[in-house]
Amino acid sequence: MQNQKNRFDPRKTAVEAAIARAKARKLEQQQANAEPEEQV
Repeated sequence: MQNQKNRFDPRKTAVEAAIARAKARKLEQQQANAEPEEQV
């Protein structure tokens, strides 16, 4: 995944960061739903 034209593309970096954040949030929600909710 190396880009010779742009070694550092801030827009692409931001997009990848947003995707990673969304994946992490989805994972957290799945884990929270899987665990029994005892904390109220």
